[in-house]
Amino acid sequence: TRLSTAYYPYHQELREIVDRNLQSFSKVLVLDLHSFGMPLPTDIVLGNSHSKTASQATTDLIEEHLRSSGFATVRNEPYAGGWVVRQFIDNPRVESIQLELNQRLYANNDDVDTMSFPPRKEKNSFLATQKRFKHVLEAIVAEYPTPQSPFDPKQK
Repeated sequence: TRLSTAYYPYHQELREIVDRNLQSFSKVLVLDLHSFGMPLPTDIVLGNSHSKTASQATTDLIEEHLRSSGFATVRNEPYAGGWVVRQFIDNPRVESIQLELNQRLYANNDDVDTMSFPPRKEKNSFLATQKRFKHVLEAIVAEYPTPQSPFDPKQK
């Protein structure tokens, strides 16, 4: 079945990766990346289960970098975060956020509007979005906790 072939091994591997990283880092940030095609007036939905899976400071940090790169963001509506982010909710050393990226940023809008799958990628839009998003991820990684220095968002 698909559960035994993909779902269970994926989640087991994710937990093992997080556990390995917790041996070296004071905190681990899990970013669960998705995309959506429904018409919403935003570029990215940040889902932290209404502040249960990531601190306000971490969510603010991510949102700040997304917005400074020109992405419009909303929190938890309509996507508050699925199982990937919620499975770590009881571990204070793990923060997790679901990032839902609007397909209109990188796909052919006519395909998105008609729910044609897979949508044809508009090469320039895709590459531009990829570059912006990569810059955001690099900035987040640079500011998130390291083994030598615990995270303090006030020390930016």
